[in-house]
Parts: sequence; structure tokens; C-alpha cells
Amino acid sequence: MNMTWLRSVLCFLLFVFSCSAFSQNRVVVVPLAGDDGPQYMGAWQEGASYKESDVVEEGGSSYIALINHNADLSNIPPDLDTWGLVAASGANGMPGQDGADGAPGPKGDTGEQGPIGLTGATGATGPAGMKGDTGDTGPAGPQGETGATGPQGDTGAQGPIGLTGATGPTQFDVCKDINGNHGAVINDVCLLSYDNTRTSNWSAATSSCATIGGDLCSTSQYARIRQALPSPTADLFFSSNPVWSEDFSDNDASAKSLFLNSSDDPTQSQVNSYACCGTLQPEPFRSAAQNISGITVNWVNTKLDTTFPAAARICSALGANLCSKSQYAAMQAGGVTANAFWSRDMSDNDSNLFDSVLGATTTDNPGLNDKYGFACCASSLPVDYSCPNGSTLSGTGICITETNEAEDSNFFEAAAACAVKNSDICSKSQMTIIRSLTPSLDGVATWTNDGADNDGLRAGGLISTQPNNPNPSTNDMGYVCCR
Repeated sequence: MNMTWLRSVLCFLLFVFSCSAFSQNRVVVVPLAGDDGPQYMGAWQEGASYKESDVVEEGGSSYIALINHNADLSNIPPDLDTWGLVAASGANGMPGQDGADGAPGPKGDTGEQGPIGLTGATGATGPAGMKGDTGDTGPAGPQGETGATGPQGDTGAQGPIGLTGATGPTQFDVCKDINGNHGAVINDVCLLSYDNTRTSNWSAATSSCATIGGDLCSTSQYARIRQALPSPTADLFFSSNPVWSEDFSDNDASAKSLFLNSSDDPTQSQVNSYACCGTLQPEPFRSAAQNISGITVNWVNTKLDTTFPAAARICSALGANLCSKSQYAAMQAGGVTANAFWSRDMSDNDSNLFDSVLGATTTDNPGLNDKYGFACCASSLPVDYSCPNGSTLSGTGICITETNEAEDSNFFEAAAACAVKNSDICSKSQMTIIRSLTPSLDGVATWTNDGADNDGLRAGGLISTQPNNPNPSTNDMGYVCCR
């Protein structure tokens, strides 16, 4: 390089720098004439090619290229190997005056919802508004507790006597069979039919009574109808004919001869006379009866002061009958007990096994003049022979309310089960008909209302394998309930 030329350039640049102080540190480069002098290339640019003595501006200062090179970030001014400082940037000048406000910019987007501010102080109460419409009636509140009973008011004046009510069914009205045919009332006992020819075996006698809605009369009923008048010739069964009774006419020790005149332990093929008694109770006794543990009862006497004929007479006068053993068993739950009770079969108490039913002082084969307590029981069967809560056995008037073919009940359990149905355990005469029409009972031992005594293992209504003198507490059998 020509040193003379370089000195000229430097002198020129010194002049320029000196002048820049008077122009607010702005660098003004005036290129020399000729192609080989310094050339002002403007702002330094990466990737540009610079020749020696090219002048660029960077960061407010001017630099002169010392060598030919291609510009990159490794040799950006003020790199000392590549550039020489020509004029450093001057200090910042004084701030100029604020320019005029520009025109308002467009409205910005709505900002996000700010947080909820603190609750302000409660304002003053405003004036009362107009009264609103009455709302719908709300639901009723819960029932309040019953208040205390108020004082009893004064007794009102006696009202007028009411009209006389209709007369209830009398003893004659209810003494009729299921076909509406009236029977005869003898000493307050309803006699529906009888046969004194002494030609009927057990089966024929029981069937004859069942088909008209009656049952063979009990010992207590025979005690009334066979003694209608003092004279023996007034006996309905004159000539002292033996009769069938609902308990198979068992006459142990001939204690019942005056009423049954039957043999001890008869056979079913034996022929006797018989009478069919009705069971419907008339008014006013039906309405006056009380219910004791499911049994319809009109009279209870626990004093040991009454003979068998007298007890039978009192019960028949009430349109009832002496209670059966099974009815006494059921009434024990209602507190009816005594040391001795008369039952409709004259309290036959073989081996004293039924002391728990009839009382501890009831003897085996008691005499008719022994003095016991007694109760009068009546059938709850409606006077129209309908069978509520049960069914009438086809071709008969027997109303059955329950049948248990499982041999799982002692006498007390069977009696209680029937009493719940306002019924009694069926009699031997009823069971004879029921078994003949119910094959499912074949071979099933069943209780009867007299305790199912099976003397000689041949009693009617039972099966031959049932025990003689069963124990009411320990023997288990099936049962059928009759109303």
C-alpha cells in the first residue's frame, strides 16, 4: 500500500472526526476520488464480501476493513484483526420534545372477568313493596299428638225408646236340616231324625246323619231326649234299645247304660238304633255367647257341684251342649280349668290319662251322679249352614275348616289349631264319613274330639293301628277340624 496515500486518508479521517463533534457525533464519510480509495459500504451485513479499506457502520461507530474478507459473526466489528475504528459513536444527544399524541387506536378485546370484589356495606332498607298474591296452600303438616282427654260432659237426656228389632231365629227356627226340613225340639235338644228299628250299623247311622247336616247325638244329648217324661214308656227309644252316639257308644263298666244302653267296646257291624241331633244355636243365646280361645261358650261352672244329667240340662236350655274334651283342652289357654269337668261323652277317662284335660279328680268311668264342674259350648256354624273359611264335604253338611294329614300334633296342639278356626276336632262319627270320602287320609292316625279312645282297636272313625287310651300330651297324630 502507498504510505503517502494512507497518510492522506488518515488525515482526512481525522478531519472528519474533528468535524463530527460539531454535528452531534454523526459520522460523515466522503469517499475519495478513484476506485482504489475507501468506499462507504453502509451498515455491516453478515455474508457480505468486503475489500480492504471498505468502510462500514456498526453499533453507531464507523470501521475500515484492514483485509479482504467475507463477513460472518466471527469477524463482526469491532474485531481488531479485521477492522480498524474510524469514528466511535458519539454520546446520546438531549431528548427531543414530545411529539403530538397520535390518533386513538382501535378498542381492545374485553379482558377476562376480574375476581369478585368484597361485599359492600348493606344499603339502607328500601320502602315496602306491594303485597304479593296469596300463594298456594302448602301440604298438611304431620298429625300432632292427641291432646289430653277433656272432662266428661254431663249425661244427656234419655232418648226415645227405639223400635223393636226383628226377632232372631228361635230354637224351632234353627232346628232344621240342610234341606230346610224342620226337626223336633225335645227338652231343648234339636232332633233332626231318628231310627228306632235297631237295624243300622255304625256306617249307616253316621251316613244318615251327615247327609242332612246333623251328627249322631252325644251321650249328653241322649240324656235329655231319652228322659222326656218320668215314665219309661216315654223313652224315645222304648224297649231300651241300644243307640249309636258320636263317640262310638263306648260304655265302659256300663256307666252310660241309662242313656246309651250299648255294649262295652261295640263293633262297627253291630246294629243299633240312633238319633241325629242338630248343632245350630238359636237366639238369644248365640248373641250372648262369649269366645274363649276360639271356642263359643255360654256357661262355665268350675265348682264341683253338678251331676251329669243336671249339667246336660243346663247346656241344652242354652241351645248348647256340654263341651267336648278337645274344647276343654283349647279353653285351658283362656284360663278355664277345674279339678273335674263333665264332657259330652260323660268324661270317660281311661287310665286317668286325660287328667290334664278334664281335671285330676275326674275318675275313670264316673257315675252319672258324681258332682263335677262343666262348661256349655255351642257350634259357630251359621244358621244357613254356610261354611266360612272352609268347605262343606260333598253330599253332607259337614263343614271342614282344616285338615292335617301329618301325624305331628298332640291332642292339645290339634285342639288349639281347630279353635283358631272357630272349630272343634271332628267327632268319631264325622271322621267315619270324612275318611270314606278322603282317600289321602287312608292309614293316617287322627285325633277325635273325645280323645280318640280305640278300645278293642275297632272304634269307628279311627284306623285299627291307633292306640287304645292314647296319651294327649305324648301321642302325635293328624286331625280334621269341623265347624
